[in-house]
Amino acid sequence: MSGAQWFSASLIFAVLTEGGGLARRWTTVVLVQADDFEDAFRTAVRHGEESEEVYVNAEGAKVRWALERVETLDALPETLVDGVEVYSAAGDDLSDPNIGFETKFNPRASEPGQSGIQPT
Repeated sequence: MSGAQWFSASLIFAVLTEGGGLARRWTTVVLVQADDFEDAFRTAVRHGEESEEVYVNAEGAKVRWALERVETLDALPETLVDGVEVYSAAGDDLSDPNIGFETKFNPRASEPGQSGIQPT
């Protein structure tokens, strides 16, 4: 990887239950290092396929996480810096008139959960 650069890949997983079919879709974003776009795509697919799994849930039904597609693949800046955005998506259209234009939010009171990603 002489000219390797970083890419951000958004992977869509189908979460399927035996007897119930598609339960939901799950989006995960991974960083991949590759020589070019095509190599980054192959690497993203490989990472996604390695993350596929089958297990039995608390109700005794089989659950399968299957890589459905690579949703986005973006080259990142040459130098990664604190605060660089690697993923952004619009949320659902909520159209809630009870949350007005002047509403003050308190992000410092956030209690973030975890995505399940573990450092290696």
